[in-house]
Amino acid sequence: PTGPAPETVNVFDQHDDIRPDPAVSTEPETSSPPVELKSGNNTVEPGKQLSDDNRKTMLRFLERCLTELADDIERLDQYTVFGINLFLGGAVDRLSENLNLTAMQKFVLIRESIGALGTPPEMIDVFCAKFDEYNSERKYRLMTDTGRRLMDMHLNDETDGFRELSDMMRRWRRSDAAAAQAQGIVVIMFTDLVGSTQMTHDRGDFGAQEIVRAHNAIVRTALAEHHGEEVKHTGDGIMASFANPTGSVGAAIRIQRDLAAHNRLNPDNPVQVRIGLNAGDAVREEDDFFGQTVQLAARICDKAGSGQILITGSVRDLCKDHAFDMRESGPFELKGIDRPVIAFTVSSTE
Repeated sequence: PTGPAPETVNVFDQHDDIRPDPAVSTEPETSSPPVELKSGNNTVEPGKQLSDDNRKTMLRFLERCLTELADDIERLDQYTVFGINLFLGGAVDRLSENLNLTAMQKFVLIRESIGALGTPPEMIDVFCAKFDEYNSERKYRLMTDTGRRLMDMHLNDETDGFRELSDMMRRWRRSDAAAAQAQGIVVIMFTDLVGSTQMTHDRGDFGAQEIVRAHNAIVRTALAEHHGEEVKHTGDGIMASFANPTGSVGAAIRIQRDLAAHNRLNPDNPVQVRIGLNAGDAVREEDDFFGQTVQLAARICDKAGSGQILITGSVRDLCKDHAFDMRESGPFELKGIDRPVIAFTVSSTE
């Protein structure tokens, strides 16, 4: 949509010491549906294509930032890359205001900027589609607001402010979600179709499979958007893992909201699902997870009601600084667990 593309420039060619680790992928394991950009103007009018000067301004900003971060970033893991993407999104947002760019031109510039960092095209699409949502959330303001402020300095040729980049990245990585990643903590999610045996009896194999397919599509879309990884299909649900605790709760909320919307449109074929989440250490072997963390997630899922999200205290603690509605439930007697477990219900209502 922007006319002939300029020569591709990968800034990591000049900064090999901070090139993303090939073993760390930001690409979701499951495919996501085509993304429609939610912006007011989704076409670039003739004569309003991004100019080379626009691109060079952003490229110089990006190179200046990477120069400051070169000695600080030891490994660009998925959570760090997401933070940098938010920072660059905020910078582009401010640059677009200064240059009076259209909404689509802004998104094109965001695409090119985070693409230069090696972000896979599929994740670039998801990020751009959700940027306005990220932009409005308090928990992401550290990164987006810093991007705006430093872009102002860049346009005024002020370099001193860029020294705060290292501190900004340390603060981002010290968040609960980043700490969980660094410690090897994983969040395990189980979804479970409520009344699946009776559903097969009432609807037959073909009818029951339609319900399963609807569940699968909704769950996998949420996993793709919130960086979850499908571990396996259990027959009556899906087991998934997350490196980011807030992403796991966000995915669970998205699943229940999408299921509610599906059921409103299909009252004769409702899909009723319960969800359980637990965080902790887990042994990974041959693309599966094992251990007490997994067992507790499954047990908590069993205690959830239809349409309910239950999380353990470990997940609640990792997400306590975020605006989730979490209310105490239980205590629950769980098989294989010595003492009653307090869980928390997460509201999925708008």
